[in-house]
Amino acid sequence: MSILLAYQTMQFSVSSSTQITSLFGTLLFLVASIILTILGVFLVVGVIYYYRWGAPEGILSLGILLGSLYLLLLGVGSVLLHSGIESMLLLLSAIFFMIGSAAYMSTTFDFKFTGSFMILGAGILLATVLLNSPVWETVFAEWDAPFLGPFMSMNIIEAILMIVAPAAVLIDLIVKRRKEKSTVQIFFPVITLIYGMSMFIGTLFLTLNLWNLLWKAPWLGPLYGVPDWVFGATVFWSVALMILAVGGIFLGVSSFMAFASVTSALSMEEGFSQILPPNRFGHPVHRDESTVDKYAALRALISSPTPTTTRKPTYLFTAKRKEEEKDRKSF
Repeated sequence: MSILLAYQTMQFSVSSSTQITSLFGTLLFLVASIILTILGVFLVVGVIYYYRWGAPEGILSLGILLGSLYLLLLGVGSVLLHSGIESMLLLLSAIFFMIGSAAYMSTTFDFKFTGSFMILGAGILLATVLLNSPVWETVFAEWDAPFLGPFMSMNIIEAILMIVAPAAVLIDLIVKRRKEKSTVQIFFPVITLIYGMSMFIGTLFLTLNLWNLLWKAPWLGPLYGVPDWVFGATVFWSVALMILAVGGIFLGVSSFMAFASVTSALSMEEGFSQILPPNRFGHPVHRDESTVDKYAALRALISSPTPTTTRKPTYLFTAKRKEEEKDRKSF
């Protein structure tokens, strides 16, 4: 994609202000495509780190920062290429997402709540843009292909997830603030499962359309008469999209396994909480993680086998009994 955008920038002339504006807009999309590649690397590294060592806070923070910059570049580039209401909404959503992400990374609840609320607003604006005009079709206007959303999945599914995911984060934050039991974490594997399926289907359709354009290249545009290196870059892009489709399958499978693990853990915790008796006043006990850990340790201690005492040899008891009988007879 970056090579094709670089080729498009070479086709512009600086004869008018409109051409210069379009050139700068395409350059911003070019930089955004490079950042998107870096985001993909961070996603792979973050998943590997999470499965081996836990939640990668530093990688997550840097990934959110790069995602905010990516959306900002797309917004400014869309405004330069096509100054419509959708482009302004995209730019506004990018600004809200950047400010909200910075506020959510704070340690205080007020900043986290404000940041998650702003991210939800940014998701609603971005969903409105995706449902009306796909982002990448702004720069690839002459290509008759179903381009994906900003995060390489189907536009309609990505629009729904842009609202559902921030809403789940906001609800989870409020529930944790009230120190109640939260089951919102069960939605995150479902979100990634739907995203993986959408990535697979969307990239598959886009790859088939690119192969159709490659087949028509000797007769029809937009690849008609392009240099060989541009044609080869399009072939490489289609192959890379197939790899991305396989990645969507792996993401869906891993999300399903995570969903099964979360549901089994919640069911075990619910079953264990039913075993514990109420307090001395007859009210149910509000159990947090520390309480569950204490009762689990207590159950393990009770269920563990008691240590066997060391028995003395039998001949010692026999000798002692003989001495007692001898003393009794002598008495």
